[in-house]
Amino acid sequence: MLSYLGSPIQPSTPPAPFFPRTLSQGLKGKDVTLLQRVLNADPMTRIASQGTGSPGHESDYFGALTKKAVEKFQVKHGIATPGNAGYGTAGPKTRAKLQEVALALHIHP
Repeated sequence: MLSYLGSPIQPSTPPAPFFPRTLSQGLKGKDVTLLQRVLNADPMTRIASQGTGSPGHESDYFGALTKKAVEKFQVKHGIATPGNAGYGTAGPKTRAKLQEVALALHIHP
């Protein structure tokens, strides 16, 4: 255990996964809503500019627009490109990067 000025310092525990399952088109859930919030935080990966799926109007459904935004996120972060297995699906690498971005932007479930 480390100490600082005589007080013990506890090592930080990593947060529980925000995205515990693979997310793909057709799924519904609170994790999909969080996915959309993270994607909408960046204009380059925004789901929609207005209406359902736009910032402040995220839904719990992973539809075609969410898939397109995940694809943009994957390309932007060097995770996958068209033709790669998992392109458009939030698998382990994509979910890890989404969590990293969510934490950096203070977006929490």
